[in-house]
Amino acid sequence: MTERSEEEEREWQEALAHAQVLRGLPARPTAGQIADAIVELGVSRATFFRWLKRFREDERTTALVIRKAGRRPRIDAFSSALKAVVDDAIRTFYATPEKPTLTRLWRRIVAECRQRGMTPPAIRGCPTS
Repeated sequence: MTERSEEEEREWQEALAHAQVLRGLPARPTAGQIADAIVELGVSRATFFRWLKRFREDERTTALVIRKAGRRPRIDAFSSALKAVVDDAIRTFYATPEKPTLTRLWRRIVAECRQRGMTPPAIRGCPTS
């Protein structure tokens, strides 16, 4: 079992407190109950309803833990070999005085990946061949 950092522990305690407030609400809370919960939670009306929906769908406190945008730390989308291909193409092909187009850079990366038997990275808006 991994230990939580102080920040993670604080976030967890906040989520537990939020869950307790939301758990105490009836299935159809009155306007007064909603207003009281919003004040107690210290959030906007929109955030309150987002949390309430998420909590009722999941019925677990973890549904209320702060969600950080983006990829989790230490999660890497590319292998080191693929990164090396991309870095090399940028350094030796793209970052030159001629500065070819991004499409030509992408095609160079795809060709190099295929030559090495690797799956090329998927980039939206770029050609696949």
